[in-house]
Amino acid sequence: MNPWSAARNLLVVRLDNAGDVVMLGPALGAVKEASPEARLTLLASPAGALAAPLLPWVDEVIVWRSVWQDLGSLPFDPEREATLVDDLRSRGFDGALLFTSFSQTPHAVGYACYLAGIPLRAGESKEFGGGVLTTELRGTPDDLHQVERNLRLVESLGFPAADRSLAVAVGDGARDRVRGLLSGLGINPVAPWVLIHPGASAAARRYPAERWAEVARLLGERGLPVLLTGVEKERETVERAAAGAPDAAVFVGETTMEEYAALIEGAALVLCGNTLPMHLADATRTPVLVLFSGTDLESQWAPRLTPSRLLRVETLCHPCHLFSCPIGLPCLDVSPEQVVAEAEGLIRTAPPRSVAWSSNDGKNDRPTGDPVSSTSTLGIPSPGSAVPFETVHRIAVVQALGLGDFLCTTPALRALRDQFPGASLTFVGSPWAEEAIRRSPLIDRYLPFPGWPGIAEWPVDDGRLNTFLTAARAERFDLAVQMHGSGVASNGFLGALGARTTLGYRPGEEQDDRLGHSLPWVEDESEPLRWLSLVALVGAEPAPTRPEFQVLPPDEERAAMLLEAFDRLGGPLVALHAGAKDPARRWPAERFALLARRLIVEREAQPILTGGPGDLELTACIAAEVGGNVLDLAGQTDLGTLAAILARCDLLVTNDTGVSHLAAATATPSVVLFGPASPRRWAPLDRARHRAIDAPALLGEINRAAALARLPVEPVLAAAVTQLHAFPPGSPRPTWASGREVRR
Repeated sequence: MNPWSAARNLLVVRLDNAGDVVMLGPALGAVKEASPEARLTLLASPAGALAAPLLPWVDEVIVWRSVWQDLGSLPFDPEREATLVDDLRSRGFDGALLFTSFSQTPHAVGYACYLAGIPLRAGESKEFGGGVLTTELRGTPDDLHQVERNLRLVESLGFPAADRSLAVAVGDGARDRVRGLLSGLGINPVAPWVLIHPGASAAARRYPAERWAEVARLLGERGLPVLLTGVEKERETVERAAAGAPDAAVFVGETTMEEYAALIEGAALVLCGNTLPMHLADATRTPVLVLFSGTDLESQWAPRLTPSRLLRVETLCHPCHLFSCPIGLPCLDVSPEQVVAEAEGLIRTAPPRSVAWSSNDGKNDRPTGDPVSSTSTLGIPSPGSAVPFETVHRIAVVQALGLGDFLCTTPALRALRDQFPGASLTFVGSPWAEEAIRRSPLIDRYLPFPGWPGIAEWPVDDGRLNTFLTAARAERFDLAVQMHGSGVASNGFLGALGARTTLGYRPGEEQDDRLGHSLPWVEDESEPLRWLSLVALVGAEPAPTRPEFQVLPPDEERAAMLLEAFDRLGGPLVALHAGAKDPARRWPAERFALLARRLIVEREAQPILTGGPGDLELTACIAAEVGGNVLDLAGQTDLGTLAAILARCDLLVTNDTGVSHLAAATATPSVVLFGPASPRRWAPLDRARHRAIDAPALLGEINRAAALARLPVEPVLAAAVTQLHAFPPGSPRPTWASGREVRR
C-alpha cells in the first residue's frame, strides 16, 4: 500500500513569497481530491502566509522565517530552529511535502522534519542528501513551470491532478468591500479600469517607476481609469509613479489578500512585473501585461490560462537570477508608448469576461444600463477577429446536453444573432432540452444529435450518423460552433460537419487542428461567460448574461389555472424543487418539508412543489410531511407552464439543476443548493437575485458528493428569508423586449 495515501496529517512546506504559495493550489487540490480526509498544514514565510486564505485546501498555517532562505537579516540563534522542530514534533505529522523552486534545496527543511519525527518526507532534489528524504524526486527540468514542478512532486506520490489550473477563493464580502473602495477612489467598478502594480520584491524585477507613471498617464488620456497599488513597503515606489500621473488613483496597503485578489479580478487589465499580481491575474482569468525582467525564464513563471503578454528586451545575461541589476536593467528598456500599445491590443483581443459583484442594498450598485445583473462585462472583442456578417448565412450550434446547459448558451446565441442578423441558426441538440430549444426565438431549426464516438450519453448508430453528416455537409454551413464541452470528442463531430469556419473549446493549451478558432477549456468557469467568450472570437459583442426563455400566452393561462386556489391566500408563493437527476445533487426530502413548514409558520408562505413525472413519489412524501398548506404540481406542467409558474412565484428554493437556470431566465429570486458541482461554474450570475449555498464550503466537507446530505435547514431558511426581504412580493422584475432587458 502507498504510505502517502494513508497519511492523514500532512505538513506542506513553501517558505517563499505569496505568489509561490498561490502556485501551490493545483498540487494541494490534487492531494485533497485523492485524500479528502487529509489535513494540510502550511509552513510558510510571513509573506507567503498572507496568501494562505486564498487556498481553500489549507486547514492551518504555521508562520516561520527560515534561516536557510534568509538574506542575512536573521540573527544567529540556533534555538529558533530547535523551537520549530519541537513545534512540528508536537503536531504528529504523518508526512511532509517539501515544495521548492528549481534553485532551492529541500534538505534543510527536510532535516528539520526528520528531527521532528515526521516519517514521510518528499521533495525534489539535485544534490545528495543521504536519508533526509524518504522520497527524493530527481530529474525535474530547470525550465519547468513552477505549477507543474509542484504537481510533479505530488503526482509521483500517488496524488493525480484532475485540474492543473490556478484558482483562488474570493468571496462576495471581499468583492463588496472592493467595490466600495473603488467607488471611494472615484473609479466606477463596473466600467473597464486598469490596475498597475509597480513594485516587486527584487529591484531587478521592477520596471522604473517614472516609466510606470508615463504608462498610467497615457492610459488615462485614452479614457481608462488607472489604479496604482502596492504593499506598504512599496509606498515610495507607488508614490513616485503617482507623481507623474496625477489623475491616477492610488491605494497602498490596507487590504487583505482576498480583497487584493478581488481587485485583480475586477480589473479589465493588470500591468505589473513578474510578481504576485501576475499569478493572481492568472488565477482570476484577468488579462495581464507583464514587464518580465531577465532575472528568470518565462517558462518557469508566466501566466498559463489568462490572456497575457510578456514584454522583455533580449539580453545576453538572461536569465541572471539576481536581486539587483548592476547594469541598469537593459532587459526592461521598453518604452511606455510600447507598453500602452500592447495594453490596448490585449484589451481589444481578450475574450469578454464578467465580474459578479454581489449586491447588498440595491442602491446604485448595479452596472450602468443593466438594472438586473450585478455583473460587469470587461474586455473588447477584436474587430480584426470578426467573421464578416455578410458572408455568414448558415450557422450550426452543437450541444447535446440538458436544459440548464442549453439555457446557459442563450446569451451567446443572442450575441451570435446580433453579430449575424441575417443568418439562419440550426441547433443540434438532445431530446433532454428539445422543448426549450424548439420554443426559442433565437433558433430557426432543431436537429436531434445523431451520436458520436466518445460521447457516452448517446449511442452511435453508424447508419443514422452517416445520413446526418451527408445532409449537413450538403448544407455547407458557414459557421459551426461547438458548445458541448472541452472538445475531446465533440470537436471531431464539429469538424465532420464540413463547415467553412469552426469554433469551439480545445482540451489543452495546444491548438486543435480540428477547429478553425478555439480557446483552451477551463473547467471551473461560469457557463454563460464561457460561451460568450467563445463567440467573441468571431466578433460577437458581449450580450446580457441572463438566460432567455420564452413564456407564451398558453403557458400563462395554464399557470394561472393551476395557481388559482393559491392566489387568494395572500402570502408569498415559494416554489420548492426537490428533484435532480443525480442523487448527490438532492437535498433530503425531509429537509425540504421542514423548510416548507418553517416558511409557512414564520413567513405565512404558500409552498408549491414542482417536478417532473419522475418526482411524483418524492413530492408526495414532502406534501404529506408538510400537511394541507402545500400545492403539489409535480408531473402537471410542461416546461413552458413551469416557467410561467416560476414567473408568478416570489421565491424558488431548488437543487442545482436546470430549474435554477429557468428561474434566472424568469428573474425569479432563488436559493440554489450546491453539492457536487461548483457554484462558480453553475450558479446564476446575478448573485443578488440568486443566492448560491455551497454546502461543501459551508460545512467544511471535503467530499462534495456527500455535502448536501449534511446541509441543515437553518442556512437555507436564512437565505430564503433574506431573499423574501430583498425582493418582496410585487416588487418589479426585469423582462425581455426585442431581446434586451427592460423594467416591467
